[in-house]
Amino acid sequence: MADAVTQDKMAGPSLRKEEPYWHDYHTFAKMRWLNRQLIEVFVTEFRDRTSEYYNWAIRKGLCNVNGRTVDPRYVVQDGDELYNRVHRHEPAVTTEPIKILHRDDASGRLVIVKPGSIPVHAAGRYYKLTLLHMIRSDLGIDTVYTSNRLDRLTSGIMVCSTNKESATKMSNDFAVGRVRKAYVCRVKGHFPDGEVVCKEPLLRCDRQSGVSVVHPLGKESETIFNRLSYDEISDTSVVYCRPITGRTHQIRVHTQYLGHAIPNDPIYAHPIWAQHPPTIFKDLHLEPGRWKIEPESTLNVFGCQELDDVVAAIKMDKDDREDWSRWRDEVMFAGLNEEEGFERVNVDGPNGEPVAMQRAKSKLAETGGGGTKDAMDKGLFCEECSVPLLPDPDPSELYIYLHAIKYETNDWSYEDELPWWAREDWREAAKEISSDPNAPKVVEKPSLNGHTSTAAPTSTVIGLAGRAREDTWSEVELDALTTLASVPDVKEEPSTKVSPSQRNFPAVVFDVFGGMEDFVIRDLLHLFRAHTDLKEEDLPAIPPSESTGHVAIPAGPAAWAAYDLYRRGLVDCAKRAYLKVAEGPMPSEILARLGQERRDIALTMGNYHRARKGCAKNGDEKPPPAQRPQGPTEAEQDFIDALKEFWDGCEAHRKRALEAWTELKRENPRGGRFRGSADRTGYLLPTMNTVALEKEVGDLVYDWLNGPDNRASDQADLPWKVDLTEADLDIKLKLVFDNRATTGPITPIWRSKAENPPGTFLLLITLDSPDVIAKHRMPLPNELIHGGTVLARYRAYAMCLALPLFKAPFSRGGGQRLRLWEPCVGTGGIAIELANQLRRKGLEADIFASDIEAPEIERAKQTARIGGVTNGANADESVKLHLEVVDAAEPDAVKRFVGREEVDGIITDLPWGRRVLTHMAVSKLYPALMQTFCDVLKPGACAVVMTAECNTLKRATMSFEGKQRKAGEEWYLALEQVDVNGVPREAPPEEGGKAENSQLLRYVECGYDVSLAVLRKRPLVG
Repeated sequence: MADAVTQDKMAGPSLRKEEPYWHDYHTFAKMRWLNRQLIEVFVTEFRDRTSEYYNWAIRKGLCNVNGRTVDPRYVVQDGDELYNRVHRHEPAVTTEPIKILHRDDASGRLVIVKPGSIPVHAAGRYYKLTLLHMIRSDLGIDTVYTSNRLDRLTSGIMVCSTNKESATKMSNDFAVGRVRKAYVCRVKGHFPDGEVVCKEPLLRCDRQSGVSVVHPLGKESETIFNRLSYDEISDTSVVYCRPITGRTHQIRVHTQYLGHAIPNDPIYAHPIWAQHPPTIFKDLHLEPGRWKIEPESTLNVFGCQELDDVVAAIKMDKDDREDWSRWRDEVMFAGLNEEEGFERVNVDGPNGEPVAMQRAKSKLAETGGGGTKDAMDKGLFCEECSVPLLPDPDPSELYIYLHAIKYETNDWSYEDELPWWAREDWREAAKEISSDPNAPKVVEKPSLNGHTSTAAPTSTVIGLAGRAREDTWSEVELDALTTLASVPDVKEEPSTKVSPSQRNFPAVVFDVFGGMEDFVIRDLLHLFRAHTDLKEEDLPAIPPSESTGHVAIPAGPAAWAAYDLYRRGLVDCAKRAYLKVAEGPMPSEILARLGQERRDIALTMGNYHRARKGCAKNGDEKPPPAQRPQGPTEAEQDFIDALKEFWDGCEAHRKRALEAWTELKRENPRGGRFRGSADRTGYLLPTMNTVALEKEVGDLVYDWLNGPDNRASDQADLPWKVDLTEADLDIKLKLVFDNRATTGPITPIWRSKAENPPGTFLLLITLDSPDVIAKHRMPLPNELIHGGTVLARYRAYAMCLALPLFKAPFSRGGGQRLRLWEPCVGTGGIAIELANQLRRKGLEADIFASDIEAPEIERAKQTARIGGVTNGANADESVKLHLEVVDAAEPDAVKRFVGREEVDGIITDLPWGRRVLTHMAVSKLYPALMQTFCDVLKPGACAVVMTAECNTLKRATMSFEGKQRKAGEEWYLALEQVDVNGVPREAPPEEGGKAENSQLLRYVECGYDVSLAVLRKRPLVG
């Protein structure tokens, strides 16, 4: 606990002061400062000094731009850095200590009660006498994060964090409205009985003072009020306030608008409101873009004279209380400017006008002042910087009758006691209020399990501090979901039978949608059960291969069955199939060196280009061109040697795989055409590209098939000839991410680090394409594909596997038709693959597919006809496709198409920037889609979406949850972890208990860094 503050920092019995100190302020020009004169910026932004002072300080270099002394009329440009060296005289604050309600360093939670007069952050003339600085200096907590703020004059609870993880979670809770807040205030007059709800929108009119008024152009706001007591003598009421939204000055403005302003509020109880009542602004015409208009005009607040009067009066009132100091400042530096011969620069606005001399003289006479020298002798100026000294504030000016009394969520609750002015005996308490000049800045208040009770708990009278709902989720089981991947295919007569001769068939590897390997494995097992004679005990234990883009069926009868299913066109989840030849680790030390060499070369080239640009700018001679290394680097040569060592070590495996491949060829050739190919995925090589790697592989294959002594022979005499376009035998080397050595996808994690992840050499023989083309995948004419963004069919199929559905329809034998929606159908690939899956699983469904563009719907209809999917409600099909032009961002249009709360699932590849829409358009589209999805999904149902705009999607879901909570709605959309079983799960905790939203998204590889997300319709309880 902090030691007592020494007496010399006290200013009387109730004030705390800080000794003046020098401070260098510098910042880059803000947008609102651009194209304005430098003296105007200083006069309007730093209002504690007059234009006379800034005119002198700018010319003397105390206030400068980019370290250079400039004229006061200098126009601020983008990129300018402004400097201002000041001798800080911080205004005094109350000596009332900061109370600690709860502190838990392990979880990073700190709950305090802020007294009035103490600002939260450094701002204006306050720096050391701020809440954060006092906590740091007195408690030794170097890092303190605030998730909410209180006005300087407002007192009450603040929930802070002492580590980044806790701060992130707390900020998210505040952003989405999970935190319920309660305040008490004392207002003028007899406040009405019962619950009073004010939903008037608030428009902020002035950045510095924060003045806001009720106007339709403002932001949506809502506050719920309940009167606690009424005092006839003072004609004031104590009111319990529950703000649903969190706008600036929300409670202060709403109470004022209702005719019951807080009596000691210097802004909203100002006499100017008698001339311009707060209710009149609601009907006034304002010009939103007219904040700072023509210099010759006197209006600068939305082009409204009434608002201009209010803002000017409130600002002038603050200046009035400082007029004595401002007059002294003006007289002092006006004289210095005259002595130096500095021309006076006129500045528009209240703070730029000279102080009225007659008014100042009268004040001077009242105080007995007799000029600048006399004032200096009497200690009216700072001896070090000559700044006029301000009088101490009156203790009654250090607070207003507004106190944050309670903050809570479903997990925690913190409540403070009623402030003295809110109690029944408040007039007697006011006489006893005094602050000990030796009181500590921070005191700890005992709490129990994170809950601090009050002697008169307001919640017993009013209820929860915010909206609360009964649990309406009882009729829906959270775990009653499964994915399409978990629904078995309809059992058929086995069409693939494994003979004893195929018991030693080599392993088969499938190219699949990277990131969806666990779903593909589940789907392959269903294929084995439905279409082969493999018994349950013979089903393979397929090893997990997360984020590799490959699934390997172990050698044996299951591998033969997998090959046969692929040949017959039944493996829709695979792009290509291979015979596995061999697998071996890539040396991690070499991989690290390859990455380092790649970074070194990039740094060298980058430095060269920067030097070249600098020489061109300065007119110097250009440096000699930087040369990239030619041929393999040292690490690349070691990598090639490691590849050759791996090749030599798998000679027996190569022989067996080649024999198996030969058995599969119909012509069973002893020779033919071959090629060596390579796929290095995301691995970084300093100078070698894929073509160079393929040359190394091709040489190894050539020597193996034809013998090393025949390298220079005529190809016509060789049994195996090189053919890069129509080879019979394609031996492929893949550099594969080793998920056993680490976790997470190769990209974007490793790519962002410019490092090579652990991996293996994987040697394969490419199998021929399937003999049978599935009906739903018949080749499409070019006109249906050209100009569109087509997701590969095998990827669309794997994406459909992730769709969670309620288990009820499956347990009833398919008697209940599913209603599914694809809102961005494009050419129809996802909808057609979804229809095919549903048929294979014996499910009945109506698939509603829509798009905003009519040509897209027409293309989708043609694609559906070619794929054998019937369009229309009258079709006699178990799975029907309904295609229509509908804007997914228009909830009413979508509800007419699919029905309200009737959709069992949504699946789509969302538009995202760089491919379809701009980032700005996407940031507007996603929030609109959240509303539509929530309106049409059944309670508990899910939407599966894919996007590269992951942060935009997360922001949209958080914003939508906050919107729903603040509007008192019943449902919102929550991000769920993509799980093959369909069971909702929270993100797995990381070290230190951290759980990121990003872990709820599943990274998938489709040529871009994109992710798959599951959004579930959940109830807002509490």
